[in-house]
Amino acid sequence: MPSKKSPGRSHVPAADSAPDAAPEPSPKAKVPAGAAHRQIVDLCPIPLFQLDGFGNILWANDPFCEFAKQKRRELVGRAIHDTRLGVVYAEVADDVRRCVEQTQPPTLKRILRFVEQDGREVAWLCWLVPETNVFGKVLRLFGYLHPLGE
Repeated sequence: MPSKKSPGRSHVPAADSAPDAAPEPSPKAKVPAGAAHRQIVDLCPIPLFQLDGFGNILWANDPFCEFAKQKRRELVGRAIHDTRLGVVYAEVADDVRRCVEQTQPPTLKRILRFVEQDGREVAWLCWLVPETNVFGKVLRLFGYLHPLGE
């Protein structure tokens, strides 16, 4: 018996249809691009943060807040070097400054090695990625932290 299709409804194959026949896609609620991107970043399991050109935190996701051992409202507006990241990455303020002063600055990558409170030695990779305008002036920096060897 052939399957029937009603206008405006997604197609559901009849029981006797070929098992590998794919149903038509159902209409999905559209999510604005900005909201979708924010959701992806919020759900990302690695610590992410955004800095202004002075090294102040504009935004941080939950994993970064956990890494920093502070709440988001305590971090936003704070200088990155005044957080836990500044403790384990003493050169972070200098790297931000160097990056901002350059035209067309490169992405900076640093391996951070430190001892956790429980005595474990850990290593993390930190990226500082500049966002520039058409003239090469740094507007913001995006920060990414990734644990190594876990």
